[in-house]
Amino acid sequence: MRKRGGSGLAVKAMRRAAALTPDPADRARRLSYAAELAGESGQLDLAQQLLDEARRDLDDPVRAVATRAQILMLRDGDLDAARRLLRGAGGAGLMARVIAASYAQDPEEWAEVTAVVAGCDDEHVRLLHDVYLGAGPAARVRAAFDALPGDAPPGQVAALCRAATWLAAHDHFLAGQWDDAETAAGAGLDLCVRHDLELLAHDLRCGLGWIAAARGDADSAREYSRTVEQWAAPRGSAPHLSLSARNLEAAAMAHGDYETAYGHWTSISAPGVIEPHESYAPWAVLDLVESAVRTGRTAEARPGAAAGLTAQQLEVARLAVSGLSNKEIGEKLFLSSRTVSAHVYGIFPKLGITSRAALRDALDGAPPDVVI
Repeated sequence: MRKRGGSGLAVKAMRRAAALTPDPADRARRLSYAAELAGESGQLDLAQQLLDEARRDLDDPVRAVATRAQILMLRDGDLDAARRLLRGAGGAGLMARVIAASYAQDPEEWAEVTAVVAGCDDEHVRLLHDVYLGAGPAARVRAAFDALPGDAPPGQVAALCRAATWLAAHDHFLAGQWDDAETAAGAGLDLCVRHDLELLAHDLRCGLGWIAAARGDADSAREYSRTVEQWAAPRGSAPHLSLSARNLEAAAMAHGDYETAYGHWTSISAPGVIEPHESYAPWAVLDLVESAVRTGRTAEARPGAAAGLTAQQLEVARLAVSGLSNKEIGEKLFLSSRTVSAHVYGIFPKLGITSRAALRDALDGAPPDVVI
């Protein structure tokens, strides 16, 4: 039944099978599986009830970890509890772990999850990870849908739908199809409220606030942001807070309030810094530059001194600042001393300096892992 997409019927069948099962371990296993199916179909309260029943027979079975984490995130917004649960789950619940990391936006956790995903053979998990990082083009999502078998598990379909919806929402907005975007977001919000999917409901409120800001409806944008922030702040949902700030910035820009706009943008990302796990930060660049210029912050609007360096020149410069000699830098980068020397002296005019001693000050502000 599950393979035919009938998760609702499958839940009832598994629950009935569990009731007829005398062995406690087998009964708990079937209840946990029913809970997994209920979670996939958005019946989170039922999923929690089934997990509670399973726990009476077998304390905290491993297969229930991902379902419990999903309930904690989607219904309760308890990201910290979900992340703690998933950290101790080993390879279980990797899809849920990617989702949790995307909302927590913790650089160390993202690096850890990325390393685990790199060694994973589940293409759908890797695709979802890349979409959340802003590296999942629509073509990959379309190809994944085309390759889905007719009996694909509903949970796999739902994960792909989330990725496709994220991309389609931005496509509608950037194409100026705001009425279509608003209609789709409104319908999605109604469904989320009906099924107590609080986390996803606030995703959609962020989208609706963006549309309102773009239309110059600052009051509606502020109202959406107020609702989002009241929910997201105590839960530590960084993307919701950043997207709310983006909407408030856009509303301020629309009304010529550049000081307020600058304040909102710098709450997302410091000038000149784009964190790799913040897929929305690149959108900030042009508006950040405009609001900085309009408020007299021309230094913040200018590219950093390191902007003209190639990736290899920047690496050589940082190693030189760390105190390594040309020979040591060459050994580290597999370059000859002569090549390193040419790089070092080619860097000087780009940074406006004349000595190696001035390198450290010239590189101040260049983020460690990002070439500006």
